[in-house]
Amino acid sequence: MEYDTMHLAELIVDYSVKVKQGDRVLIVSEGLEGMPLVKALHRLCILRRASHVEYLFREPSFTRDFLTLATDEQLSFVPEDYYRIIKNISVYIWIGAPTNTKELSLVDEGRIALLKKALAPLREERLRSTRWIALLYPTQGLAQDASMSMEEFSHFFFAACLRDWEKEKEKMAPLKTMLDNCGTVAIEGDGTSLTFSLNNRESVCCAGEVNLPDGEIFIAPDKYSVQGTISFNMPAMYQGKIFDDISLTFEKGKVVESHSRSDSAELSKILDTDEGSRYLGEFAIGLNHFIDRQFFNPVFDEKIFGTVHLALGHCYPESDNGNKSGIHWDLIYSLKNNARFLFDGIPILENGKFVHQNLY
Repeated sequence: MEYDTMHLAELIVDYSVKVKQGDRVLIVSEGLEGMPLVKALHRLCILRRASHVEYLFREPSFTRDFLTLATDEQLSFVPEDYYRIIKNISVYIWIGAPTNTKELSLVDEGRIALLKKALAPLREERLRSTRWIALLYPTQGLAQDASMSMEEFSHFFFAACLRDWEKEKEKMAPLKTMLDNCGTVAIEGDGTSLTFSLNNRESVCCAGEVNLPDGEIFIAPDKYSVQGTISFNMPAMYQGKIFDDISLTFEKGKVVESHSRSDSAELSKILDTDEGSRYLGEFAIGLNHFIDRQFFNPVFDEKIFGTVHLALGHCYPESDNGNKSGIHWDLIYSLKNNARFLFDGIPILENGKFVHQNLY
């Protein structure tokens, strides 16, 4: 694992965020189990002659205490120093390394939403002003969620991450061209009939530059064009809580009806985070052949080959539809059984396979 960790660090530093002489780098690990990767990244950034490399470990149980004990005023307060730090760094590397992935599962969604709303402008500044990447790192908690041993999960993780991402980007090009020339997307399946327009917006190929593991193409739908119902056939996780059978109905882009077999009330709280949380900020197609099962973590699950996902909330600046929110929640829909998506009425992917042979 030490050998693979060093290779992962080299991929991040030299390919993903391209650390160079004079850069100011901040490495943040959510969990102490990320230390081997933080150490490898720290050493490499120094060797690449970054002018300063700072690292920060956050312990998720402390975050739970803050969310549980703080007043609304404390949850809404963001020190000006945070903005100053983000504005004065070149590279931001975020590592999720949770020992317990369910740490926040019993925290009230309203309090999480309040904190996310307060931090949204800081997140926007980071997206705008830094070269950044967000990734996971193998931990006992993630392995347990995947029903794997630590050794099995680590092998899967590094196989999904350590790839020739330049070559993967070339393979994505034909699908990207079709998406860029598409006017209207339709998703059809059991309990699902959803359409939206793209308004001549350009799609983005994701090939190891801002996420690891990676492998998707995304685009922001026209914010007010989303119409119809989608019944998500894969469970979704939010802050450690699993939601089964989420169904959303859109009218003029906005979620007007929502249901989850697990907890419709908590789902409504998430949707009520802010004005943008009932609108879509992303549509994406999963393209990583190495990820063939659900891990109950969006960093993996949104890349599953044969799936698409829709993100409620914030859009990315690379494909900006104007939707701003404190959340960005990826909800995944499998097309492997009696489902498909179409570009301008032409079937593109049916039952988990591309219709046209020249596509990915």
